[in-house]
Amino acid sequence: MNEEILFKEKQRVRQWWIRIPLLFLLTFMFYAVIKQIIFDIPVGEKPAPNWVLLMIFVIIFTFCVLLYMLTLNTSITKTGIEIRFLPFINKMIPWQDINSAEVLKYSFVGYGMRLSLKYGTVYNISGNMGLLLITNRGKILLGTQKAAELDKIVKDIFIRK
Repeated sequence: MNEEILFKEKQRVRQWWIRIPLLFLLTFMFYAVIKQIIFDIPVGEKPAPNWVLLMIFVIIFTFCVLLYMLTLNTSITKTGIEIRFLPFINKMIPWQDINSAEVLKYSFVGYGMRLSLKYGTVYNISGNMGLLLITNRGKILLGTQKAAELDKIVKDIFIRK
């Protein structure tokens, strides 16, 4: 479907305080795997078995890759709002299913995809501004770094609706 995009935003995880500790942990685990498995030098006084060390490294590495891939794409067209929370969610919400939409400032709800009593399903990468949608199926909060631009687009659409 080649439809005119009225608003588009792509957000990625950029918080240094999340990335640096994970990078440090991944580097340490890589060092431990190389030292113990490749060079056969035990890590610590009571070294973990090689398979445990390798499994921990794979889990941390997988988490780092997922964090790097994690992207929140929001697109607004005349027919609806597309939410892509890669690599997990890809959905389109038609305007006729949206009862109201409001850009608001919210308290901290966490990062990632969350369920909240106050905001419903939350998709958030960073910040405290978002688009709250009240749909036929419940509430959805989409985090945004372009609150003013998003607010203008949503108000224009609801005036025409």
